[in-house]
Amino acid sequence: MVTHMFQIPRLDKTADSTIVVTRWGRIDGVLLRVGDRLVLGPPVGDSLMVLLPRGYGRPMLGRRGPNGLVAEPSGVPVSSQRWRVAGAVTAVERDLERGGVGAGECHVACRVEGHDIATLARARSLFNDGALSERDLIHLCSRAAVAPEELNIRVAISAAADPAAAEALLVEVPAGAIRLALPVQRSEVQTHGMVVPGPWQPPLPSSPAQLTFEELYDIPVQQSRAATEDEPQQSLFGGRETA
Repeated sequence: MVTHMFQIPRLDKTADSTIVVTRWGRIDGVLLRVGDRLVLGPPVGDSLMVLLPRGYGRPMLGRRGPNGLVAEPSGVPVSSQRWRVAGAVTAVERDLERGGVGAGECHVACRVEGHDIATLARARSLFNDGALSERDLIHLCSRAAVAPEELNIRVAISAAADPAAAEALLVEVPAGAIRLALPVQRSEVQTHGMVVPGPWQPPLPSSPAQLTFEELYDIPVQQSRAATEDEPQQSLFGGRETA
């Protein structure tokens, strides 16, 4: 399991039942920062879910595997008697001041709210829908964060992998926030381990009970031969002596 390579995010539940991130981490390729809010929906297949404890404890992330619930990203089995599913994580919501850090390249959709028609028309030319890089998205969020003071408008932004998903996500985004859709992909953690090749000893051809001590522990057997009278004998002092 590859748990030491990634910071495991810590979650908490507020008084209005909102799931917030209290310690940063990375899951499913998305960077979760402190203060981010998780948007929940109905669980579908092996989607990333929020698990709530039955009793005292903090929420945590998990999935539904072949043998039941498992925690993410560690892959540790979870008891259904201790934890229940609150919903699947469909998006991450954060304030515009925190920007789109960790979003990568995506398609964005913007909604502008205000009372002056001329101001709204000008704002629409500044906040356009389309494909943006992560750097451009951060710059767009920075402009949207100061829009209430500079343009007397409020902006809502959604980001997803395709334009249709971004438009659908924008409907429920509150003004002054951005929602990042979670990509549809598997977890980064290997749940079945990894086979590491190495110079391991091949399987023994027979059972250990039928092997000698030398064969079992791979001790080389020295072939003994009787010395004859015609063979030269080595001297103890380095010289060569013959019988």
